[in-house]
Amino acid sequence: MEVGHTSGTIPELESRRGYTLLELLVVMSVVGILTGIAAINVANLRQPADEAARSLGSTLGFSRARAIATTSAVRVQRAAGTQTYRVSSAPSCAAASAAWTELTAQAYTLPADVTTSGAAAAWSACFSSRGVLDGAAAPAVTFTDRRARTRSLQVYAGGAVVIQ
Repeated sequence: MEVGHTSGTIPELESRRGYTLLELLVVMSVVGILTGIAAINVANLRQPADEAARSLGSTLGFSRARAIATTSAVRVQRAAGTQTYRVSSAPSCAAASAAWTELTAQAYTLPADVTTSGAAAAWSACFSSRGVLDGAAAPAVTFTDRRARTRSLQVYAGGAVVIQ
């Protein structure tokens, strides 16, 4: 019988409990590699053309809602050769240029990695106080990203915004 040993375990195994430094380094390396692979794959999930179409769609939806809420005209326009859509309001869509008040907080600038169809031409959509477009439907806008993925946005005369 062994004197002084009462734990019921073998003394050699008691000293081996835990992990060695080498085991911890191997596990940390594997976790790091898997995290790197996951980060690369998540970056590929980004779709700039879709994001741009949805953001402009939100800006147009806000503009329409504001036109109805304030019973004034709200216009979203892009000047020729720019990447920024500006939002402004006036008493009516036919108001003189001096009557328009820009809503600078609502301006939307496209990401650098997205281009639009007809970027050299100006684009405009004006919602009347009833939330419908003044005149005919606005021309469709097609967004293209660096991977040649596209999304089209169309604003109809009734004020509906459709992204395809």
